[in-house]
Amino acid sequence: MPQSPVRPASEPPGSRAEPWLAFDPLTERAVFVAPLRAERPLQLADPSLATESEGCPLCGGNESLTPPEVLRVPAAGGGWRARIVPNRYPIVQPIRPAAAGGDRGDAGIAPAAGPRPARGLHEVLIESPVHETRVERVPAGDWQAAWQAAACRLGQYARSDGVAWGMLFKNSGAAAGASLGHVHSQLVAIDFVPPVIRHKLERLGCDGGHAGLLDEARRDKRVWAEAGGLVAFVPPAPRQPFESWIMCGHPLPRLDAAGDDELAALAMLTRRYCQRLAVVAPGGDFNWWLHQPPLDAVSGGWHWHLEIMPRLTELAGFELGSGCHITTLPAREAAAMLAGA
Repeated sequence: MPQSPVRPASEPPGSRAEPWLAFDPLTERAVFVAPLRAERPLQLADPSLATESEGCPLCGGNESLTPPEVLRVPAAGGGWRARIVPNRYPIVQPIRPAAAGGDRGDAGIAPAAGPRPARGLHEVLIESPVHETRVERVPAGDWQAAWQAAACRLGQYARSDGVAWGMLFKNSGAAAGASLGHVHSQLVAIDFVPPVIRHKLERLGCDGGHAGLLDEARRDKRVWAEAGGLVAFVPPAPRQPFESWIMCGHPLPRLDAAGDDELAALAMLTRRYCQRLAVVAPGGDFNWWLHQPPLDAVSGGWHWHLEIMPRLTELAGFELGSGCHITTLPAREAAAMLAGA
């Protein structure tokens, strides 16, 4: 009788098309194995296609080219300003959001050992119906609506069974990992808390926490803008030239708890950052990501914050092998350039 094939210990049973998680036991690094991601349309592989709106699934009027939306911010005259749709090429197997007040289910502060299915939600935030490729060109009203949509959806994640942590991130430009030119971000909810967030939570009470970071940034003249209770500054150890953080100026763990004035300020500051980056580093691509605490954690003193990292220099062997970074521009000089001084 023939023996069953042996599957490697790092690979769980099930369909190879379904995303799953592998873990490094020494570093706690989690790797999402998502075969369907290889099928993404790589529009930005040919820069000439980035500005083409014909057939773009994210443009207004082409709603039938995306999965059914889960959230929409309507425009006053009809249509929409921002939409959120499921990602066609997710890094997780979907879970269905539960009604408000549900418990976390199997969600946990740390991942279970060994390979297992990757569970959560992976969605796309379409930030404008107009085919723009750069944030600074998006109409201000659309851009503010996009942040309102993000905050609303992150709040829904927080009330969903099986979700331990949620984030928003943007890949802008081919060097930052974007595949489509039309401005968009992504939202991901997962059932465990990544090591970087657990480490931040453990360090929250040290050296004044987030409030201490803001005080130090002001003393060191690394703040380049403030608006609506938010502070935009270059962190003390930037990983790339012009890396910046936009942080709530008072303790507030999650973006969905932010008021309208704070969301308007966040829209203004992110747009301003992109305008300044286009001046100080023309054509520079970038990533940004929102850092919030675990949904069930006691996180007094946490200020939600957006970390923005340009992709101006390559990550090479030293950075990848050591976890340390190299930058060519001191933080204070970068802040002055972003401020326009």
